[in-house]
Amino acid sequence: WRLFDPFEPQVWVSIIATLFLFSLALLLLEPSTRPPPEPGPWPMSGAFVGALYHTFSTLLSGEELQWRTGPGRILRLGLLFFAILTTSTYTANLAAFFTAPGVVYYGPQDMAQLRLAKAFVVEAEEAVQVRPFVAEVVAAY
Repeated sequence: WRLFDPFEPQVWVSIIATLFLFSLALLLLEPSTRPPPEPGPWPMSGAFVGALYHTFSTLLSGEELQWRTGPGRILRLGLLFFAILTTSTYTANLAAFFTAPGVVYYGPQDMAQLRLAKAFVVEAEEAVQVRPFVAEVVAAY
């Protein structure tokens, strides 16, 4: 599941919700995606699944739909912009995720915490140099 680490769960939910909204808009703006209604309780379910397929495939650079109407083409531009924004952000976060240092720093993180810290030194000369910056110096000698 590390594949999903570059984005927070809320971002994944918003991406999927946006793709669902694009699918609804695609059904409204592109008549070629609306086949005749099927009999049954969900007459447009096949059309919505097809529209959902086209929006997800656009995000994955596998678009195959012929956009015929002007509003549909404008929707396509918005979907392509969303796709490039999502994939580039994901790629950048993935690169940062893989290049993050594996070193964990313990101890004070700023000068205010350093003034309250206890320092351990090995040499007596080190105690003289460190003493002005910490609350207590413990020597090993």
